[in-house]
Amino acid sequence: MTIIYNAEDHFHVICKLQGSVWPKVLPFCIFNIILTIGVYYLHIYTCIDLTFNGGVGYRYISVLVSFFTISNLSSTYGRFWEARGHLGTALYECNMLAARTALYTAHDPSDKADVWRATLKNNLIKLIDTALYMIQDDRASLLFNLMNFETNSLDFERHGLKNTDNLTSSVSSIIKEKNVMACAMKVDATIITADKHVVDGCKNEGELLTRSAGIVAAYFNLIKFSTTPRPFVIAQMGRTVSIFVMLWCDV
Repeated sequence: MTIIYNAEDHFHVICKLQGSVWPKVLPFCIFNIILTIGVYYLHIYTCIDLTFNGGVGYRYISVLVSFFTISNLSSTYGRFWEARGHLGTALYECNMLAARTALYTAHDPSDKADVWRATLKNNLIKLIDTALYMIQDDRASLLFNLMNFETNSLDFERHGLKNTDNLTSSVSSIIKEKNVMACAMKVDATIITADKHVVDGCKNEGELLTRSAGIVAAYFNLIKFSTTPRPFVIAQMGRTVSIFVMLWCDV
């Protein structure tokens, strides 16, 4: 299950319990604190010295900070190039669909064929525009996670969100106005009706449908980047350790 969180709200990320490892880790942290206090007390008020070189602890924390930093940079860089490849695929398939449509129907210069080509162009532009909106808009990303496609309803409790009227109306407006699959179906329906508007029809209708499917496939590969953030556990632990280092460790 994808854990939804606001990456810009550091306090929320650190304190969020859903999907966190804190319930399992916190008891060990408390035990370690009590043990440290006991060792310190024995060292100060008795002759029992159980201390060891404190530099070991600092080196261990520095390794953790380095790990989370490098992991974050590596993950971000990899996701960037993967997303760029999917976006390039979507735009390439869109360009090739438009170009091949013009090529395969160039034998009919009639007004009726021009109207059909214009309709396909408008539907294709609508498909790309809607797909890019769903990828870039934060509310659209939230919708993709909240939507339960089995029941065709919104599942707020699954992600620990409250079902408010504003959130429901906002998400519902996106469902009505921005539907990528509906736009893709219009493109396919227009391609299939080529025989009714173009003399001798489209020479290679199957290729055009394949390229339309390629756009949709690239869209679903792209939407995962906006709907699936970095693993919440890594984000939470990384920020917690970083804040601890900044506040309590000597620089």
